[in-house]
Amino acid sequence: MKDNAAAGNDSQWPHGTVSVPAAPACGMPFWEENARWYDQWVSHNRYHEPILHALGSLPQPGWRVLDIGGATGVLSRPLADMGCHVTLLEPCRAMQRLFEARTRAVGFNRITVDPRRWEDVCPSDYDGWDLVIASNSLHLTSLGIDAALQSLLMARPRHAFLVWEGPKHPSLAKIQGTEYGLGLVASHRVESSFVYHSRREAADHLRFRHRWFPWAPLNPEGLDSLQATGAHYIDRDLALVNMARLDRRDRGRPYIP
Repeated sequence: MKDNAAAGNDSQWPHGTVSVPAAPACGMPFWEENARWYDQWVSHNRYHEPILHALGSLPQPGWRVLDIGGATGVLSRPLADMGCHVTLLEPCRAMQRLFEARTRAVGFNRITVDPRRWEDVCPSDYDGWDLVIASNSLHLTSLGIDAALQSLLMARPRHAFLVWEGPKHPSLAKIQGTEYGLGLVASHRVESSFVYHSRREAADHLRFRHRWFPWAPLNPEGLDSLQATGAHYIDRDLALVNMARLDRRDRGRPYIP
């Protein structure tokens, strides 16, 4: 299990390697099974708070917003609360069910779900929308990160907001000279801890990860590093989350990877 460190904020680009899941993680069977673990993770940490803070007052009521790979709607729901017309692009049926359960519970139905993969979407379907968000999603497409970003910008949104973990986004350098300018670049160290309700549940998750990623350690002794707090067991972790906002201008060439 990973150790935790003090949360912080770094305005510089991080250094290191990109944490990109192996090919099985890009397939639907993985996400169908991982949805319950994702939902449990997102329900017990504040990972997305700096993302929403960075978006700030940019989204306006009435804006059309596309959330690519939005999972259970952790970003879509706050944007809809701001008065935006949000489409959640999420092909995983298990994620869709979790989203639907959460929105029904609060009587919320102001978000449209598009069940397609991003690689199956024609950019003209979302031509000229006000904001497109891709939070830790473009690198998981079968297109690859360059082509996925190209497809996003071919839709010519007024603004695009990218979120990823790892070093500088490999495609951002190619934005220079295009019709898009970098309006914001930021990096934040945030808590990415996993919370379990029992040690047995933590062991189940450990086995799940090892089954999909055989190189991941399957070490029961790692459970000893869990921090017990009341009825929960916490696997402390930090992530360096990077964000970039792209703003469309009236000049420059189209983006070509």
